[in-house]
Amino acid sequence: MADLQTRADASQRQTFTLRLDKSTLANIVAIIVVIIMVVSSVATYFFVIYIPSTAITPCVTAGNTHCFTIVAGSIGYNDSVHQSLPVMSVQKGEVVVLRIINNDSTQAHGLAVQFYTPNGIIAHIGETKSVRFQATTTGKFQIYEPIFTTIYVFEKAELDVN
Repeated sequence: MADLQTRADASQRQTFTLRLDKSTLANIVAIIVVIIMVVSSVATYFFVIYIPSTAITPCVTAGNTHCFTIVAGSIGYNDSVHQSLPVMSVQKGEVVVLRIINNDSTQAHGLAVQFYTPNGIIAHIGETKSVRFQATTTGKFQIYEPIFTTIYVFEKAELDVN
């Protein structure tokens, strides 16, 4: 009889232990979810708020450096599909910084400058890239899309070096 009672007690304890394991597992899952939420909140703060984005950092012209921003998207360079080509003017010997912001949600865009940077740079979806060079030769130089896009024929501008 005592042996039967011991088995019954062990069976009850085992059932209790299984219930405890399920609740412990639920608590562990809840703790993991909270940790993931905290880590993602900290990461969002750090990468979106704390680190300044190059897309919102102003393009500063100072001294003999001229900075120009070109926004590329489904409407060309700075809406070049609907209006005249953007023209940028600098003096010979000055440093030129061209920044491209890709606002397109479906494709990459690039920027190349005839004579100065013929291979250009490529900005993937949502990226901002810059190219820097010294304007050593006078003339009018075409700025163009170095890769094929759905509107590459409209993605043109001009750099005028006097």
